[in-house]
Amino acid sequence: MGLRLPDFIIDIGPTVVSGVIAAYVSALVVTKIYRDYNLLFATILPFAVILFAFIGDILIATDVGWSTKSIGVLLREVVTIGAYYYFLKDGVLKK
Repeated sequence: MGLRLPDFIIDIGPTVVSGVIAAYVSALVVTKIYRDYNLLFATILPFAVILFAFIGDILIATDVGWSTKSIGVLLREVVTIGAYYYFLKDGVLKK
């Protein structure tokens, strides 16, 4: 990148943005398929999948070594489920 950004922003930024985009698309699909959905049931399966991915990312990071990229991947998982829950809970996509 031509910008003079710190390395941790260059490593973490794209992963966080991809997590928000994934959460937006997932929540958009849920709101289009199910007009009236139960928030708890719409969140259980994605939460379980992201939890397993989070555990796998921690195991990989401990084997390979912690870096800003591995922290960015862990942060992406947290941002993805948080944004997904936010988009569904507040009805942002229904408007």
